[in-house]
Parts: sequence; C-alpha cells; structure tokens
Amino acid sequence: MNKELNIITLDIPFPPNYGGAIDEFYTIKKLYDLGIKIYLHAFQYGERKPSKELEQYCTEVHYYERKRNLYDFFNKIPFIVKTRDHDLLLNNLLKNNAPILFEGIHTTYFLSDPALKGRLKIIRAHNIEQDYYKFLAKFEKNLLKKIYFFIESVKLKNYEINVIKNADSIAAISIGDMKRIKLWNENVELISSFHPFDNVESMIGKGKYALFHGNLDVSENKTAAEFLANKVFNDINIPFIIAGKCKKENNIKRHLVPNSNIQLLTNISDEKMNDLIRNAHLNVLYTTQSTGLKLKLIFSIFLGRFILVNNLMVENTDLAPLCEIANDEKEMKKKILNIFDDYFTDEMIEKRKKILNDLGYMNEQNVKKLLKMLQINE
Repeated sequence: MNKELNIITLDIPFPPNYGGAIDEFYTIKKLYDLGIKIYLHAFQYGERKPSKELEQYCTEVHYYERKRNLYDFFNKIPFIVKTRDHDLLLNNLLKNNAPILFEGIHTTYFLSDPALKGRLKIIRAHNIEQDYYKFLAKFEKNLLKKIYFFIESVKLKNYEINVIKNADSIAAISIGDMKRIKLWNENVELISSFHPFDNVESMIGKGKYALFHGNLDVSENKTAAEFLANKVFNDINIPFIIAGKCKKENNIKRHLVPNSNIQLLTNISDEKMNDLIRNAHLNVLYTTQSTGLKLKLIFSIFLGRFILVNNLMVENTDLAPLCEIANDEKEMKKKILNIFDDYFTDEMIEKRKKILNDLGYMNEQNVKKLLKMLQINE
C-alpha cells in the first residue's frame, strides 16, 4: 500500500495547546517524519484559524466550516457529529484510495457512507464520549448547557457503539477505554497519546513551589483548582501556582479564598507553561472523572519532578508507580509536606524512563503500532 493517509480532525490541530490538538498535531508530525503523505481534513470553528505550520507536514490541507444550526440539536445524530457533515469532505476523500484516520467520534459522519465501502477506516478514540458528556452534564451549573450535555450523552450511547462496530479498527488512548471498546469491536489497539517529547526532561534537585495546570475554562479543571486552593493549600505554608488558559479570570478568582501563598497565572505562553511544570517541585493533578488520558499527566511526567494525583487521574494508565497518590485534603496536605522535604534524583528519572518505555508511552513505539493498523509499511 502507498505511504499516504487521510486524517480528519475535529478542529484545526495547530497550535497544539490542548489535549486533543496535542495528540493530533504530534501524530501528524511523527507520520511526516517517517515519509507518510498526509491529506489533512480539518474542521474550522471558533478562534482556531488555518495554519501555515500544518502545510509543512501535510501534502494537502483542506478546511471545512463546521455548520452549527439550531435544528441539528433535534437530529438523532449527536450534535458533535452532525455539525461535521460536509459534502466537500466526502468528495475530497474520494479523490484518493488512501486509508482514513478519523480523529475522534466527532469526525465519523461519513464512516459508514456507501461511497467509502472497501476503504480502510480507523477511529482514534480520545474518550468514551458518551461517558464524557454524561460527566459534563453532571457537573455543569448552567441549566441549558446541562440539558444539552445530557441529551448529547444519550445520543452518543447508541451512535458511538454503532460507529465503532463499523470501523475496521480502533486506536484507544487508555487501557480503560480499550477494554470498553473491545466489547463493541475486537479490533482495538492501545495507542497512548502522541506528545512533544522524545525523552524524559525532568530535572534533579528541588523546586520552590507546587503547580496545578490546565484549561481553566473547562469545568473539571476549574473545580480541581478551587478544591486544591481552598481545601488543600489553604493552611499549609507552601507556594502554590494555578496556571492555564482562561477567558474570564474573575470567574476563577472570585471562587478562591484570599491567600498570599496562592498565585493565579492565566493565558501564558506554552513555553512559560512548560517552564512552570519543569521548575516546580511538585505538580498536583486532581480530577473528578477518569475517561480518556489526561495530557497534563503526560506533560508532568516528561517535564516535571514529583507528581501528586488522586486515583481517578491515573486510573487505567498503569502510571501510578510514577506518582504519589492521595484522595482527600488531609492525605494530600501530609503528602505535600513530606514531598517538599525530599529531593528529586537521577534514580527517579531513570525509573520514569524505564516505566514509560515498558508501558508504551513513547512516540516511536506508538507510531509503529499506528502504521501497522493502517497497513502502511515504514
């Protein structure tokens, strides 16, 4: 088979500044490095704009407007899928006979189209989307959004299972997701998220602060930041930084109890964020849901020193041996104080390298798995 591939992304994967875009962009970059001709099909909406950067790695880049109409809310097909129904996409896919990689359930509107019968079709599953939208509904405070997320989760329950059954195979992002998907399609492979790192870059020694980072416009991250600031770092004398994208900083600030040890940094550059992760003594990661794989965990492992998580953050990842684990504020306070008395050593870095390699979290391992699924020879 020729070394060429169609990739459909749910939005424009540059800049790679959030989980899905990071995985998509570094998948493209790694495939390009191996000489794969990539025909990229990206949906455009919101603030993300066409990117010259993508043209460096792709033979062709096609952009499609995501058409969001009110009546699509009432369609039996999930809104995240129906709004990516674009005839030009199907026409462009028919211009070659290359395999098709659908990045996310969002992009699968044409997967079962008769015109694509006989084509090799792989889904990259970033989450179990029905579970993710159910979680969003549970924690959303805005009533209209809560209703939308709930209805979408119901639609996804049927759609997701059927479309996965119709794919040739699935690239699951976590062990837990892989086990679940295997109930619907036995042809599933674990391929961890692609990322910017070729090796562990953690530094030995001690840092001076603890860090929580994430997109603070996402309810899960906002809830985590408030919990850590108000319940964990509220009465221990450890500098704590909360950092991440945030459209309305006051929406975070007004929920934080005033504390001179706590600093909020919003909308900083990717370079600054990586420096914060690298120089922290401790990266604290907390979540209330376990679907998918958290890229903040991957970044902290490859860049940071000590990592403190709750069980849900590392559930179905096998990465618990690289982290300290605590599940309530009392346990977290104790762990944090102990960690700040410790030094990060060369031995800890070597352990990190070995476990990441053994578990298949390195890009080189995962691109080989992906090429095998796509029936493309290196």
